Amino acid sequence: MDDLFEQLGVDVVAHGCAADRAFVEALMIEERRAVERAVDLRRHEFAGGRACAHASLAVLECGRTPILASPDRSPVWPVGTVGSITHSDGFCLAAVSTQSDVSIGVDAEAVGRVTDEVAEVTMSSSERRWIAASAHPETMATVVFTTKEALYKAQHPVTGSWLDFVDVEVSQTPDADVLRIDLIEDVPEVRRLSWPVGSCWTVIEPSPGQRLVVAAVVVRTD
Repeated sequence: MDDLFEQLGVDVVAHGCAADRAFVEALMIEERRAVERAVDLRRHEFAGGRACAHASLAVLECGRTPILASPDRSPVWPVGTVGSITHSDGFCLAAVSTQSDVSIGVDAEAVGRVTDEVAEVTMSSSERRWIAASAHPETMATVVFTTKEALYKAQHPVTGSWLDFVDVEVSQTPDADVLRIDLIEDVPEVRRLSWPVGSCWTVIEPSPGQRLVVAAVVVRTD
């Protein structure tokens, strides 16, 4: 997934894996304690995400330290790094960068998971129109939903603010896999970011019959 962020001008190291109970045993002690009371699925996905994150940090030659979770469950990254973790349908992905002037977000979602009912409350009428007119509306509905999830992950470490799905609007660009995100509601802390924000997306097939949209978002912090 490094190339998604490269299109957005950021050097990132990304790793993906299938969630597996074996990764639970590889967790650092502090990480294991964080999910010791969680159900198996949550524990396996947490462990898979941390395994991917540690693999990326190792490539960046960062020391191995626990990646714990903040009260809102977002990862707390080692000083000097930024990153994002996602998991969906047993697939885990982590992206990490040492670039100091950005915050990044990555999200994955199964194609077809975004129903008309979900789209109605998470997307504007403009977004729903262009999705309906696209060649693959089911995929594009998933793309827009996933893009907004990735945006939230990217902006929250910078602003500490809640951002609703309908506070922003996603639109197409001449480049098919690049989207533009505009802030359309007046959210004071979020308003100070550099808008519009760019996003890239792709569809992957981690296992036979499995199709996931992966979206990457970069928020500039300088």
